Amino acid sequence: MELIKGISKETQGNCTLYHITSLTDEIKAELRRFLAVICYGEEDAYSGEDAYSYKNTLKEFLLRCQEQSTTKSSNRIKGFMGELLIHLLLRIEDTFQITSACFNLEERSFKKGFDIIVFDNENNELWITEVKSGEKKKGGNASSSIKHLLNTAKNDLVGRLNENNRMLWDNAIHAAKNAMSSEKDEKKAVLKILKTHLNRAVKEEGASSEHNVILCGNLFHTLSDKISLDDIQEKYDSICEQDTFKSVLIIATQKNTYQAIYDFLESEA
Repeated sequence: MELIKGISKETQGNCTLYHITSLTDEIKAELRRFLAVICYGEEDAYSGEDAYSYKNTLKEFLLRCQEQSTTKSSNRIKGFMGELLIHLLLRIEDTFQITSACFNLEERSFKKGFDIIVFDNENNELWITEVKSGEKKKGGNASSSIKHLLNTAKNDLVGRLNENNRMLWDNAIHAAKNAMSSEKDEKKAVLKILKTHLNRAVKEEGASSEHNVILCGNLFHTLSDKISLDDIQEKYDSICEQDTFKSVLIIATQKNTYQAIYDFLESEA
């Protein structure tokens, strides 16, 4: 099916695959619509302050990219573009309440802690989201490369969720306070859950097996060699067999290159 023009979507169980065929006018419109809320969160983006306008958000976004990397082809830029892409897809789909912003608000470095945290209103549960982005691995194909990215995302979350680092939860609480609108009832529920995990980390009682996770992989690679949804499902089954997490969702995307997104944002600024 077509999510919007330029983005096709396939779903199989708890796995979703997006192929982004081109940066269409529809995708550009969604980037304009959501960029400020993706970067700053709802509380600031919808405040009406000029500092959070689309134009000023664009300038800040590009400045952060430039300060963190000397070239547009660096892995940091790929990672930032990939995280932006997942934020955008989550906003378009509107299935979850997003409780964290893309920007690190303390300094112009990239986001610290968890990449994204989302809230399921219906089940009153949080999902910790890890995003990994990259290009095709040497000697591999699209499917083997996306499985490698998903495996890296899994391993990173296993490490962080089992290390009982209170700073991860302090950062998540701070992010939710800034990112979520105070007018929403869900904010209290999110903060309560995050503080529960903070207390468990302080007592060194936290474990990855008590968390819902969304593992995201962004592959920047020619669409003539497409990711197979069956291969993603195979990776999902393998991860679930390990009983590492409470529940798992997988989101995979494939786009020829991240450069078109960067160039578009640069042209808009």
